[in-house]
Order: sequence, then C-alpha cells, then structure tokens
Amino acid sequence: MNFTNEQIRMLAEADRDMDSGKQPFVRDSTGFRFAFPPEVMQQCGVESGQTACESVIIALMQANLAMVQSRILLEKVSGR
Repeated sequence: MNFTNEQIRMLAEADRDMDSGKQPFVRDSTGFRFAFPPEVMQQCGVESGQTACESVIIALMQANLAMVQSRILLEKVSGR
C-alpha cells in the first residue's frame, strides 16, 4: 500500500495522539493499536490502552460504523 506524504503525516499525528493519551485506542493481542472515538469506547465499556480480544474489537468497529452511518444519514436529512 502506498501512502502520500500527507497521509503519512496524518498517520504519524494519530500515533502521537495515541501516545499522548489524546486519542483513545485499544490494542489487540499482538500490540497493534486501533483508534476509536471516545463515544464508541464508552458505549462498549472499554478503556483506552487496554488489550481487547478480537470479539471486542469487532464490536467497537461495528459501533463505530453505526455511529458514522447515523451521522451521514443526519447530514443527508438536514441537507448539508
């Protein structure tokens, strides 16, 4: 996968935000970090920095997707 310089900068910023505690995240069993919005973490009862099993990470992804889909729907309905 090839990234543009701007995308690499954005990824580096996301890493710094996770390192500093600004961006909530969970780790999988290999140590890979997954960033999620605070609302999704709270909804699923997950704390930033914790190690989560595959089922919890999938639940977080599904909750995040549902949140994004509802925001898109609200934008369409409001005409933005």
